Amino acid sequence: MSKVTPSTHKTRQDTRNEILDTVLESVLEAVKTARELLHHDDPNVRLRAIHGVSQSALSAQRVYESTDLLRRLERLEAFDAEYTLPHLQRN
Repeated sequence: MSKVTPSTHKTRQDTRNEILDTVLESVLEAVKTARELLHHDDPNVRLRAIHGVSQSALSAQRVYESTDLLRRLERLEAFDAEYTLPHLQRN
């Protein structure tokens, strides 16, 4: 197993954050698109749009909560790394 150094850890965090940000942007774009279809003439399209908005909103909520939790964890880990004695740090 490879050892996680501060630089590789930071790179992984940055990559994870970029992915979550991209996913959230995509989900929000899906919500916008589905909202436009709520006013379509075809009732079947409107019904699918309602489903799309609700599913996209749930996905956006999950991504936002995951992102928030990850960022909180990163702050805790940074605090832990700053205030933990070197001989007590985890490898």
